[in-house]
Amino acid sequence: MEQEKLEAALSYENEAKRLAIHIALYGGLRISEIVALKWRDVDLDNGFIYVRHSFQRIRQSTRDGSKKTSLFLGKPKSEKSVRSVPMNDRLAEAVKVYYKGLGQWQQKEELFVISKETGGFYDVRTIQRFFKDVCIKAGIGHHHFHDLRHTFATNAKACGVDIQLISEILGHAQTKTTMDIYIHPSDLDKKNAIQLTNHMNKYKNTQSVLQQIEHILEKATFKAI
Repeated sequence: MEQEKLEAALSYENEAKRLAIHIALYGGLRISEIVALKWRDVDLDNGFIYVRHSFQRIRQSTRDGSKKTSLFLGKPKSEKSVRSVPMNDRLAEAVKVYYKGLGQWQQKEELFVISKETGGFYDVRTIQRFFKDVCIKAGIGHHHFHDLRHTFATNAKACGVDIQLISEILGHAQTKTTMDIYIHPSDLDKKNAIQLTNHMNKYKNTQSVLQQIEHILEKATFKAI
């Protein structure tokens, strides 16, 4: 399974960047939201992440007339994107272990969660390149970081989490977006569903018998009257 291979490869990697992948995989956050997280946005006691900011890449003109892009910390993508995200036990434990391993000055609430040793934030592209390299090491081919968000949604649905709740955790304005783009039935889902057709003939026979019984009862009732 690709997810297992990915996590095995991650065990040897940089802790901050590794945590960024875990937050996407088990929390469903966008990469722009993950790199914008500060410790004030993480409730370790109650197991919640609060999405309040997001990095945006803005194109700017330089004095020589060339164009360059820079990251700016702003509000999330939409009103629905401002949300609380519950952490499962696995993610909560990963965040706690990472937090305890930081220096005291790095644990200040105004500092970034996914940070460099200097306390500065990682560029989105740096995390994306890191993820690409880990996928190669894991032998699972090429994947985009955003695919982790899809994996989160599909896994949550497979575990029976309500689609409305999944949509809210992902920060979608409509559940249709979640269903149409993010929820992908697994091969096991397909196999289990198609197995139901094994009982089709049995179901038809049962229905036929029930109809015959109903017909007999109707005639019996008519004679009694």
